[in-house]
Amino acid sequence: MKIASREIAVKGWHMDLFCVLLILGLNPITHFFNRSPRIFSPDTIAYVTLARDLFSKGLFYIPSWAHVNNGLIYPLLYPFFIACGNLFSGESLKVAEWVSCLSALAASIPIFLYLKETTNRVVALLTVLLIQINFYYFSVGMRPLSEATFVLTLSWTMFLTLLLFRNSMSNRRGLSLIVGLSCALVFLSRQIGIVVFLFLLGFFLLQALTSYRTERRAFFENILFMALGWLIVIAPYTLIIYHQTGHHPLQQNFSTAGHEVTTTDPEVLAEIQRIENIPDKSYAAIYAKRRLMRKLLPDSSEMLYRVNRKKKEETKYLNYFVSTLGNPKYFLGKIYNNIMYLRDPLGGLILGTFFLFCLSPFFVKSDKMKLPNRLLLPLFILFYLSVVSCFTDKIPRYSHILFPFVLMHIAGELFVYFHAVTSKFKIRLSILVFFFVVYALLLFATPRFFTALRIFPKLEDAETEFHGLRDQVNGEPVFGLSPFSSYLLGGSCRLLPNDSLEKVVKYGKKTGVRWLLVSRTQSAVSEARLYTNTQWYSSPTLERDYPHLVRFCCKTADGAYVLYEIL
Repeated sequence: MKIASREIAVKGWHMDLFCVLLILGLNPITHFFNRSPRIFSPDTIAYVTLARDLFSKGLFYIPSWAHVNNGLIYPLLYPFFIACGNLFSGESLKVAEWVSCLSALAASIPIFLYLKETTNRVVALLTVLLIQINFYYFSVGMRPLSEATFVLTLSWTMFLTLLLFRNSMSNRRGLSLIVGLSCALVFLSRQIGIVVFLFLLGFFLLQALTSYRTERRAFFENILFMALGWLIVIAPYTLIIYHQTGHHPLQQNFSTAGHEVTTTDPEVLAEIQRIENIPDKSYAAIYAKRRLMRKLLPDSSEMLYRVNRKKKEETKYLNYFVSTLGNPKYFLGKIYNNIMYLRDPLGGLILGTFFLFCLSPFFVKSDKMKLPNRLLLPLFILFYLSVVSCFTDKIPRYSHILFPFVLMHIAGELFVYFHAVTSKFKIRLSILVFFFVVYALLLFATPRFFTALRIFPKLEDAETEFHGLRDQVNGEPVFGLSPFSSYLLGGSCRLLPNDSLEKVVKYGKKTGVRWLLVSRTQSAVSEARLYTNTQWYSSPTLERDYPHLVRFCCKTADGAYVLYEIL
């Protein structure tokens, strides 16, 4: 008997390994691993900048960003992976893309294992393939941002939690500790990941309070060890962040009090107020506001909340949370917006099916899955959307990353429905045939597929051509039009002030910036249009027109980037 069960287990393990290899082999990311969408957002540059200083300087934050008075605290996991990759390659932007690719590929493994626990091996395989060909999954894996590491750590946490729920009445200290550690990694991948730990803590606490007295001890011990696992990682990280910055890890932008721009001009202050009153209906509107600010202040737009606005910077998250909940209509509107963002990767039919299946665990019983197991994903998704909506509804990608878990819940409930219907009416129907029909319907309802993302060969030696300029800058701050160009120089980003070259030089001397980077690329020309007082920027002979202000140092081989030293 033991030999037979052992043979079944070995055979099952072999089949799981075969399915994982099949999933990875059919994943589009595998076939486009060395290609790139060539989208390097300011967030991407912030991550690679943090990675650059992580091992060399031991910094867990970015000392200054865009403005000399502005520091950044970003989640550490993604930059840590990039820093590890930099030990083998100096092309940090390529490394950042490869880390995203590997994270998205690896995330398919816990997703498959979770689905195998809630359905069966065939349904799990088909569902993962459906997830992988979605445009947003492919985009997450190809773009150098933290979403891929977030999905990876979140999917592992959900799978480990499912295993813990399977025997939650027994004391499983080791697994509880690992779940806590995994929750900490979710937080280190993105700051919003703290909701995962809060959700699981509340879920287990609710189970403990509603269980029999004889079972409560096991529940409370599981909670205790999960919290211990969380603290093992988060406590030292928090102490280091506080020691280096004086702030907590949930803070992102903070004032270093090194140099502040202030103004008492009533016309400027009135214009600031007008810009602040522009409705924020999209994340793009935030950037539009920041661009407008460049016309007003002798510095970058990041000073929007720093000009006579110190009280805003001190606003506590809890106060903002309470104020949002205090306006139910406003709060429900934000929830609605975040839910509608899920239509982008899922479509209306699949999204509506998910919300119907949120209620099905209460009405359709399953012999294979307990009620807490079936409620894990829908309750987490609803909790996540509610918490995120307390703070924002302007960033669609905060909601987009939930779509794999929506499809996972739908697959699990379809599996339950299939067995409930066939057993009640005593129908013999293959689960494979049933799910292929459903699969075809879901495939037809999916709005976009991975083929919609334009990708190109990765940039070859994108950073090595800047070696001559990097030797000159040597990590110092650089005035430029974008964080991307400043990073390529190996310096820290200082957005170019919207003013005459004389005032730029004066401001540079005041704030310790002695390098000026002039870009001749098409994107730089578009960005320069946002500046109204920098006609000098387009001069091809800047060093001859202003010999007393700047000195030519060097340029790239194609002449696209020219470096000047402020005299």
